[in-house]
Amino acid sequence: MKTLFLYLVLIITFVQCRKESEDCHFFVTIQNNSDNDVVFSTLGFLLDPDSCSLLDKNTLSLATFESIKYRPYPHPDCIERRVEAEGNLHTLLILDPNNYTTDAVPCEEFEERNTILRSYVLTLEDLEHLDYTINYPEDASIGLD
Repeated sequence: MKTLFLYLVLIITFVQCRKESEDCHFFVTIQNNSDNDVVFSTLGFLLDPDSCSLLDKNTLSLATFESIKYRPYPHPDCIERRVEAEGNLHTLLILDPNNYTTDAVPCEEFEERNTILRSYVLTLEDLEHLDYTINYPEDASIGLD
């Protein structure tokens, strides 16, 4: 009987953790409100500390006035829990689609090989203020790196 009760508690807990709510967000919306296409990406983590890269799976093209939902952490992690533990969300980048690469490059060449139009390092307070939506380029003063 104890085993059955324990399984029920685990199932209920798992189901509750999977639901997005006001206290548990899974996505950040990235909205391109500029007159130009842009690329959204995040920095990749490499074993070589002298190499820098964009994370290929998070590198997405955004047409003018297009939006995407970006999931920064694997399911079922809430953004709130991870950002509270880590201090801020991974660096989010808006790039020029005519000058970027997902290849690993020496870190001193990263900005030359990737034209960064905007970088965001957002705290939980920033995300809440933005209602988990980044409007590029309007939110240019939020989360400056």
